[in-house]
Parts: sequence; structure tokens; C-alpha cells
Amino acid sequence: MNLFVIAMTVVSFLVLAAPPQAASSGAGSTKPQAGRSETPPPDWLETRTKATRFEAEGKNAEMLALYVQWVAEHPDFGEGHFELGHAHEAIARLARWTDEFLLVTQNVDDLHARAGVAAEKMVQIHGDIFVTRCSHCELCRCDYKHEHEHEHELGIPTCSKCGAFMRPGVVWFGEQLPRNELERVEDFFDGGACDVVIVAGTTATFGYIIDWAVRGSRGGGQLIEVNPEETPLSGFATRLVREPAAIALPRIADELITCG
Repeated sequence: MNLFVIAMTVVSFLVLAAPPQAASSGAGSTKPQAGRSETPPPDWLETRTKATRFEAEGKNAEMLALYVQWVAEHPDFGEGHFELGHAHEAIARLARWTDEFLLVTQNVDDLHARAGVAAEKMVQIHGDIFVTRCSHCELCRCDYKHEHEHEHELGIPTCSKCGAFMRPGVVWFGEQLPRNELERVEDFFDGGACDVVIVAGTTATFGYIIDWAVRGSRGGGQLIEVNPEETPLSGFATRLVREPAAIALPRIADELITCG
């Protein structure tokens, strides 16, 4: 079966995409880990407000310094704030079940990977918060805590190869989506129409989401929308599931795997 899944939460990924306790992979798909607060750190909103102002004023160095400082003060960011939700597990089951599978997500966390979705079956269209890359050359690394050879006077890590500022590996406002990830989606479509397209946990207000969903099902495949609310995609769907992803996706996965 050729299966295409779009599972995302449409939020802003400037520097701190969402409170650590809210960066889920779809509506209702993540549960706070036992023993941890369900509210973001007290300084999160203030930090994000400052970052937004710096971005609007073109103060990229100050914005990067703010990011580095916040991460240093919250070393458990993204590490243990969540336990995997039922939606993540259901998507991972589908990925293991069929060879022809691609997940597209806007989320920058690692929850889908932790659930078991292989890297070659997943496109993080807005990047990966656990990747740090050079703002000028192609150098990148997969751990912001990695030792670096140079540091700017503002405390921002600099590239050991060219000396430019290092930055989070996410897509900021005004930036283009990564070409290599777009090409991976196009390559998947070049393999033929999908039997099933599932769009879950997104308001589907981005044109490319609707385009991919419709193109994926163009050969007569099912287009399943999982969302408690109506979206611009609803009129194209062959099946509407008005439930949170955490409730609906496990059931849909069972149906698809059983029917084969």
C-alpha cells in the first residue's frame, strides 16, 4: 500500500516554536510526562516575545544569543517533557507496516523518530530543533551541546569551518522551505498515486498542504482528514473524522492494517 501522512501542528517556528510542553505532533497527540509540569517554563513567553521583536528589527545576532542562552538555561528542553502519545505510535505502526510510506510533519521535535518512524520515511518540513547548522556554509551538527572551537563575544557559537554564526536547524519566518525536503516529497509522488492519504492535526491553511493532499489522492485513493474542526481541506476529503488525532489515528491504523 502506498500511504502518505501529513501530521502537523500549525504553529510558529521562530526560535522557540512552542512551549516545550506544547510542541505536539497533532491535535491531542502528546501527553505530558508523569511528574512534570504541564505549563511552560516561567520565562518562555517573555523570551519568545523578545525573539519576535529581534527578528522584526533584523537583529539576528541578538536573536541567536537569546536562543543560545535559553537553551543553556533549560538543558532538558525536548528531553523528557513528553512521553509518546497514541497518535505518534499509530503513525509509527503504519510506517513499519508498509514499505511505500512517507510522513510529512511541521514539528521540529523528535517524537516521531522516538516512536519508530525511520528517517527515510519522514520529512520534517520545518527542520529539526536538535540540529545546529551554520548560517553561511553547509556545516551542521546534531547536538547544540557539541563543543565548538570558536564563540562570538555575544556568546553565540560560531562555525569552526567559516566563522559564521551557528543557528538552530529550523525554518524561521520569511525563509523558504528546505529544497531537499521538498524534493523528497516530489520524489515520493513520482512513484505513483497513493492508496491512502491521511491529514491529521493541522488547520490545513497552508497551500502546499492542500496541494500535497489532493495530489497524493489524485488516482482515486482515500483522502482522510482527521480534525475536530472543518478546514479548507475538508471539501476535498473522501472521509472526515471529527476527532482528535490521539483518538482517531490508532483506530484508522487498525482498520488499514486489518484490511490490508
